[in-house]
Amino acid sequence: MALAKKSTEKAEMTLRRGWSLILMIITLEFKHMVSAIIGIVSAISITLYACLSTTGNNAIFLDRLGILIVLGGTLSAAAITFDFGQMKHLFYSIMRVFTREYFGARSIVVELVQAADKISKNPGSIVAVYEGVSHPFLKDGLKLIENDFDLETIERIMACSITERKNAHLAHVDVLRAMAKYPPAFGMIGTVIGLVALLQGISTEGGVERIGPNMAVALVTTLYGLLISNFIFLPMSENIFNKIKRDIQIRRMILEGVMLIKKKEDAMAIQEYLNSFLHPNNRMDILNSTSNSGRAGMRAEVA
Repeated sequence: MALAKKSTEKAEMTLRRGWSLILMIITLEFKHMVSAIIGIVSAISITLYACLSTTGNNAIFLDRLGILIVLGGTLSAAAITFDFGQMKHLFYSIMRVFTREYFGARSIVVELVQAADKISKNPGSIVAVYEGVSHPFLKDGLKLIENDFDLETIERIMACSITERKNAHLAHVDVLRAMAKYPPAFGMIGTVIGLVALLQGISTEGGVERIGPNMAVALVTTLYGLLISNFIFLPMSENIFNKIKRDIQIRRMILEGVMLIKKKEDAMAIQEYLNSFLHPNNRMDILNSTSNSGRAGMRAEVA
């Protein structure tokens, strides 16, 4: 009985810790999703307010044929432009808008300077150093040093890795930017189709009285195209592009730091050089501060 009770308590404790970890992760993710969520909610709210305020017949803004023309045409054009291998990354690209960046420039500077200081004091500790760093690219660079590659080879390998990563992620941006071009065009196609039907019906009985309502319906597809392009695809593509730029900047900083470590530069010189990548208000004196405060600053940056 005592053994069973002990096992039950242990299981309950493990379950509580698991839920606590999940809640912490959700909280951190939501914190960094706030900007995107606020933007989407604001765009929807402003559009709804404008639509509800301009006319008493709000149903005029809902047109199934217009939605079909814009969305169906956009997806069809994208399928012609891109292969299925590129299209399947569209969902990943959209989800990336709502994910946070795990590595900040300050935290990377802290890790690089601390690694340089430890390796300069004890060159044999490089294995323990690269096992303790958080950024995978920095870990790869320290492994290259540990395997005794020459300076030129290390630079070539890491620079090639940065270039290929940049190209791979920019492909996602290209998909979104290309899709941003299609909705307005298909919106105009829907408008032209509506105008053709409108003009053809003018000669019929009551056709003149129906010009205004029919014109409004025809223009709704243009509205759909503009909204989808400017509220969804363009903002998302710019969001991802900015994240890619920051990621590449951090990786170039890591490349410079690894090169300096390979050259056996003084840790203080490495610190001053890497601080030049940061805004003056964010520069740090890592070597002269306590290790605890440095780690605390790094954790705050990551969080």
